[in-house]
Amino acid sequence: MSSGSPIGDYYDSNTHRFLLVGRSGDRHAIHRELWGPGVQNPRQAAGYVNNLVAEEIEASLPPPDRTGPRRSATQASGRGPIILDMGCGVGGTLFELAERFPRARLHGVTISRRQHQLALRLKTRLDRGDRCDFSLADFQSMKLDLRADFVVGIESFVHSIAPERFFASVEAHLAPGGRMILVDDFLARAARSFSSRDRAEIERFRVGWHARSMCTVETCATAAKQAGLDLLEDRDLTGLVRPGRIRDRVIARLSPIFVALGLIRHPFFANMIGGNALQVGLVNGFIEYRMLVFASGRGGD
Repeated sequence: MSSGSPIGDYYDSNTHRFLLVGRSGDRHAIHRELWGPGVQNPRQAAGYVNNLVAEEIEASLPPPDRTGPRRSATQASGRGPIILDMGCGVGGTLFELAERFPRARLHGVTISRRQHQLALRLKTRLDRGDRCDFSLADFQSMKLDLRADFVVGIESFVHSIAPERFFASVEAHLAPGGRMILVDDFLARAARSFSSRDRAEIERFRVGWHARSMCTVETCATAAKQAGLDLLEDRDLTGLVRPGRIRDRVIARLSPIFVALGLIRHPFFANMIGGNALQVGLVNGFIEYRMLVFASGRGGD
């Protein structure tokens, strides 16, 4: 059954292939491999971004004796943190965070029926899955009955209709004093400053990967500020991406043929066309992969 949205249908069509050709193994990751310090194999590379997110959460949790605004979010109630993943895929990141934070409650949202089904199956198989819940919903219009201490978005922000819509939903589900951790692709500078050839690649990426909110970090931060979220950290992860794998080189040869045949509207081919455009952007420096951390401007009780 179709998910009923272009992005949902895109992931319905491609998720099994992402998991099959990906190299994350039992991590169930469909996000970017990052070859950071100490990473020695694809499985570790697939988990690197999850480690970065977990470290950010850990650093933001209050120590037992701390008083002040964030005390009311986690300590005063005696509970662990609530973590919300907007665009959770099949749950890979949440399952790892559940292992890292044994008292946390975690909730994932995906617009893909296929991903939702797979996440629920994995939840029943994993011993930590009982603390993970999943919703089939559009994260831009959802109305969940929760306020998360941490909202995570890994390669999902670009799929939003507009940055303002994305951050309005984040603000509606983020607890006072909470953190938003965003990892995604961004333009290195305003698109009008690029050559026509580079702009064509950016457009192929936007269309092929349904990346409607592809923008600069500055535009993203402005939209967040309008929703009451302040940018605390901007980390460039582009150097940890390894483009040019054998698969990437094969797709680079095939992509112009797919474009000439007008196949960019078909999810299977759109993924390869958009993926090749992304590789071109990363190699030539007009697309960057970054991690942004925002804080809710609302104080605690």
